[in-house]
Amino acid sequence: MSAARSAEVLGALSLATDASAGFPPETAVRTALVAVRIARALDVSPASARDAYYTGLLRFLGCTAVAHEVSALAGGDDLAFLQTYADVDLGDPLAVMGRTVRRLGRELPLAARARAVVAFLSDPKGGDKVSSAHCELAASLATRLGMGEAVTEALAQMYERWDGRGAPRRLAGDELSLVARVVHVAHVAEVFTRTRGVGEASRELERRSGKHFAPDLVKVAARALPEVARDLGASVWDAFLEEEPLPRGRIEADQRLEVARAFATFVDVKAPFTLTHSTRVAAVARDALLETGAPAAAAAELEQCALLHDLGRVAIPNGIWDKPGKLNAAEWERARGHSAGTERVLAQSALLRPLAELAADAHERCDGSGYPRRARAGDLSLAARILAASDVFVALQEDRAHRRAIGRDAAAALLTGEVAGGRLCPIATAAVLAAGGHQAKVAPRYPNELTPREVDVLCLVAQGLTNKEIAARLALSPRTVQTHLAHVFDKTGTRTRSGVATFASSRGIYRAERA
Repeated sequence: MSAARSAEVLGALSLATDASAGFPPETAVRTALVAVRIARALDVSPASARDAYYTGLLRFLGCTAVAHEVSALAGGDDLAFLQTYADVDLGDPLAVMGRTVRRLGRELPLAARARAVVAFLSDPKGGDKVSSAHCELAASLATRLGMGEAVTEALAQMYERWDGRGAPRRLAGDELSLVARVVHVAHVAEVFTRTRGVGEASRELERRSGKHFAPDLVKVAARALPEVARDLGASVWDAFLEEEPLPRGRIEADQRLEVARAFATFVDVKAPFTLTHSTRVAAVARDALLETGAPAAAAAELEQCALLHDLGRVAIPNGIWDKPGKLNAAEWERARGHSAGTERVLAQSALLRPLAELAADAHERCDGSGYPRRARAGDLSLAARILAASDVFVALQEDRAHRRAIGRDAAAALLTGEVAGGRLCPIATAAVLAAGGHQAKVAPRYPNELTPREVDVLCLVAQGLTNKEIAARLALSPRTVQTHLAHVFDKTGTRTRSGVATFASSRGIYRAERA
């Protein structure tokens, strides 16, 4: 396995961020292409052009942070919610209100749709909450991906505006970084060029001049847009790679693990029930393969596959993952499609391609009843069979919308039943149970001087519970919960549910026990 260009690796993974926002494939790479062209037209330094390129590419990296919250507003379809406002000037209250009334939750029954519209319009801070969570996650993950300070800063300003009416910090004018200002224009230019043509895109940029966008940037973008639009064909992948400013970034082979960890967090924060799921599956699968005597290199590769095995989940609405009852046939078919989505994204990059098939095998079963290929035992490597058993073992010990978590012994008994039924491999399952039993039973030490009770509160906040619900779960008063939560926010430096979830996921904090 050799190094690869950063643009190729992150460009491939941006297909997942496109899906998480409900945008068509290559939206992020198109945005990067537009951003770098505008930056060059401004005659900025090569470093600033490169920062604009990567900020445009990672524009949607924070979308999973708000999936749970906006799904509740859109009747379970967080992807539709984001698309509802994709071409709306969010600084225009009348435009936002009109779009909300006309399109929010339009697939819902009338009464449910009315409740969604009222709930959205009656929360004056709702937009700030969404933007704050999105920016917090995007900036955090960009740091973990090794992006520079300029990219991280710009991603934290994706919902700010030139006129100071943006969020979350109400920055205005030159308080916004140049890179952020360029990508603001590039994003809207891409959306309107793709959906309405270059003429309407130019008119929209002019309409927002001096409000959403810096006037000087609008003039430069308007001159560059006709030429840029000619390159925005059905696929811009080759043009996107060609336009990366020099010096071109590289991701070395030994950096692939950290990339996988960052995108595992991106996936796992989408739903409260999957917080730290991928990282826990990865740890069990890696240790289980080592139990069989496999070499460390094979175990390391399996760990990376496990971190990315649910990447395709971000393209499925949260209403499916969060449904408290049984999925119907259409929902189940859509949920099963996430494994094929994982494989498609990983196969786009030479560095990630060796992980693609194994990562997609996480839900296969030895008797051919799994998905996406309905492979049987003879078609599955030992690593694939271990990954499948690890996924089941970890998931059983996590809350889900339709059931509560069970203990490790009960999970082990269910795995043994799956072996008896021919669905899981006996050798792989034995290795998983051995690896799962090696967890030391000692008092844990938590980061940032968090206390055990603060960790209880942190984990439940990350799962989307309200203060009242946490108080009932932990047998505490709401006032006490609020005090613990204030300490959690102070110690972790976060202010949103997704920020807390990202902190927990990146540090492997998970408490299966419940008071």
